[in-house]
Order: sequence, then C-alpha cells, then structure tokens
Amino acid sequence: MVLQTNYMPAKTLMGSYRPGSYGDEWTWLDEKADLFSWDSEKMNELIQDLKVNGMMEPVLLGDDGRVWDGHHRIIAAMKADVPVLFQKCGDFTTNEEFAFCTAKGPNPKWMP
Repeated sequence: MVLQTNYMPAKTLMGSYRPGSYGDEWTWLDEKADLFSWDSEKMNELIQDLKVNGMMEPVLLGDDGRVWDGHHRIIAAMKADVPVLFQKCGDFTTNEEFAFCTAKGPNPKWMP
C-alpha cells in the first residue's frame, strides 16, 4: 500500500500541524528542546544525513492536525533546510489505507 506523498517546507508544516506528543499545549519549540535533550548526537547525525540524502521516509500527518510519525525528521529537516516528505492519513477511501496509516501511527498512548 502506497499513499500519495508530497513535499512541504518544514516551517509551513510546523505552522499547520502540531506535534501532539504531550498534549495540545506542547509546541514545536518544546519538541525541539526535548529531542535534542534526549540524544543530540542522533539529531545532528539525522540533520547531516538529510543535507546529503534528503528525506527518504515520509512523515505521517493525521487528519486531527497532529503529526502521527516523524517528529525527529521534521525538526531535522528544519535545521537542514530541506523540504519534508509527507503523507496525509485520514479521510480514508479504503480499509487498506486506514490499516496502513493506523499501523504506523498514532501511538495509542497519545490519543485524546
């Protein structure tokens, strides 16, 4: 199953979707600080990889306005100044599309 993918500047995506990691009050600035505090070396490696190779795996955007999968890649894409490859999950036309998106995200512990 392959859903349609597109590209969007990281800043545009971040203005349209929220991280949703820790509730509606959690911002992209919070997300960036959190990701770098956990493993700045991994984030810096991802930034360098994106500069060289671009984004290879799409982030998943939910129809609820949240990023379902790909928080690290979005922050790294912003820092690397590369566009974000994304797929929108929602308004499913087939059961196969629904199963594909829900199998990859969102994590049930983050559901409202």
